[in-house]
Amino acid sequence: EIVSNFVILINSVSLYLLLGLFLAGIMHELISQERIVKHLGSKKLRNIFKASLFGLPLPICSCGVIPLSASLKKQGASKGSVVSFLTTTPMTGVDSILPTYAVFGWLIALFRVLSSLISGILGGMVTDWLVQEDAKPQIGEKKEEQKSCCGSGGCSFARKPTNLLFRVFDYSVNDLLKDIGKPLFIGLFFGALFTTFFPTNLQGLVGENIGLSYLLVLLFALPLYVCSVSAIPIAFSLVLAGFSPGAAFLFLSAAPATSLITISVTYKFLGRGAVSIYLLSIIISSLVFAFLIDGFFLEYVNIEKLLQTNEEIAFVDSISTLLLIGLWIYTQMRRT
Repeated sequence: EIVSNFVILINSVSLYLLLGLFLAGIMHELISQERIVKHLGSKKLRNIFKASLFGLPLPICSCGVIPLSASLKKQGASKGSVVSFLTTTPMTGVDSILPTYAVFGWLIALFRVLSSLISGILGGMVTDWLVQEDAKPQIGEKKEEQKSCCGSGGCSFARKPTNLLFRVFDYSVNDLLKDIGKPLFIGLFFGALFTTFFPTNLQGLVGENIGLSYLLVLLFALPLYVCSVSAIPIAFSLVLAGFSPGAAFLFLSAAPATSLITISVTYKFLGRGAVSIYLLSIIISSLVFAFLIDGFFLEYVNIEKLLQTNEEIAFVDSISTLLLIGLWIYTQMRRT
């Protein structure tokens, strides 16, 4: 049963994940770290909006965004711009929107983007309004780079091959897939375990008590380190276990943006006030959209499709899954 649930989960995301990885490789070639710093590295209110817009498509995890955020701070960006970028970037990306649409449909995919954008803008504006700027950075940039918990996928912008297609492949597979592959498969495995072993006598409880289910999801999501892609199978398993689509969205929105590692590191160069606003903006925005889904837009979420766990697997899904696994094995065997 665990294997069956694992197959169901991976087949639901593999094709769109491959497409997302390809788009992420193209995005990586178009937007460099230098360009981000150039546009955001100054103390202007409009940079809060630009920081959120920049962060939306970037396929960078909650730990990979740390060195970029530290670099922005060193370049003179306000704490508000840094909080905005730090909030929006890991919540979503081009590599996760397509799989989100494939599993949950257009509404939750759209709300995932809106929640990311709104929480980043609000968090940045409130931070610039309430938090005083430091006279100078509290830690060195090199030290922050060493604190990053990601591999090269989210933290490196170095280009190695000269051909454009090879550069796209190099980043999409050798960097990004190698970086997110392990947490993705761990997320799939725990999603399968959760679906298999979640007590059936609790399904009605979490399904009927929305507030309790939201609290449980937040306690589970906030300290956990998952990327925006690996959050998808876990959120899917929550629905299979009886949680509402809103609770699943809450995990999709909150979990990728935070982790104990991110909080502890950013606390040092942003301070307690900015980090508190950063967390509250994520929680409030995620909760608002979760309530909207369960309270007003539930008819637009195809719950029957989400709960359909038959073993019929489309040929394209099977090929995509085999290709995804094969490419990830290649990244593990390839010498760096």
